[in-house]
Amino acid sequence: MLFQLAVGLYGGYFGAGIGILMLAALSIMGLQDIHEMNSLKVVLGGSVNGIASVYFICNRMVSWPYVMLMAVAAILGGYFGAGAARKLGRTAVRRIVIGVGFAMAVSLFVKK
Repeated sequence: MLFQLAVGLYGGYFGAGIGILMLAALSIMGLQDIHEMNSLKVVLGGSVNGIASVYFICNRMVSWPYVMLMAVAAILGGYFGAGAARKLGRTAVRRIVIGVGFAMAVSLFVKK
């Protein structure tokens, strides 16, 4: 639970890679079904981002043209991504998540 709290705080401030971190936290907490974990990740991530967005909007830190573009992309990705994940199956989705997480870690180490 503390790891999930740290992920939420990190996600509200920075946000990059929060999905992978949440999946790791949910896995540590004992969840095993990747589709269930992904659904919970979406709800938790939406909550974190919603709270952070209220802060940014209230402090006039939002560039609205970029927001609209990102909103459309997120909606399309969420709609089509869920269907694609179901077609790929649990094992393939889990492997893709692990691969993306590993690639992100390697790219961060290489940049420094």
